[in-house]
Amino acid sequence: MKKFTAALLLVLAVSTLSVFATEKGDKESDSFFSDTKSPTTFSGSDSSVTLDLATAVNGLNYIAITDKEFTGTTVEEWNQFNAKQLDKAVTVDEGPLAFINLINNKRTGVAVYFKAEKMQSVDNASNTYTIDYKVNVNNKTFDTNSDSQNILFVSANESAAPKSIFMESYPVSAALDTVSYDNAPEDNYVGIVTFTFSAS
Repeated sequence: MKKFTAALLLVLAVSTLSVFATEKGDKESDSFFSDTKSPTTFSGSDSSVTLDLATAVNGLNYIAITDKEFTGTTVEEWNQFNAKQLDKAVTVDEGPLAFINLINNKRTGVAVYFKAEKMQSVDNASNTYTIDYKVNVNNKTFDTNSDSQNILFVSANESAAPKSIFMESYPVSAALDTVSYDNAPEDNYVGIVTFTFSAS
């Protein structure tokens, strides 16, 4: 029986922090405040004045790898989401290994890609043996035995936010190549899966 582990290290190539609504309240620097408006005069009948209120919502692109699925639909729910962000290798097993969480509020959306590297020994530099595997995200599969280019699993159109913020959680699963695993010398092996997103 094999006495070694086969694990994946999930890596984010780009990650940005969450920034949201900011108030524009500096009269000297904000062009939408104008001092050229004519004052309202009262002529004895009902009159009214207006107060213009403004705010700005900063662009937000955020991607995170967690051990749990996010099922919420609001930023408040995300801020209360009790999940661990994964920064260490996870052992390949049945079911989801992790979840890729994508949040975007840009109208143009973001494209997200992934690619994987063959598993290699982490303990023995003289062991050059590699193990192949397949990674599946959002019904897209990367096979280390045959694929070499990034694979798109979320398009900009799919993640666009023309009316409301886009929030989605995608399970990540993997399956080892039986032949290369069964013939591997005893050791601990790790493969790297890299997720990259491109924002307009």
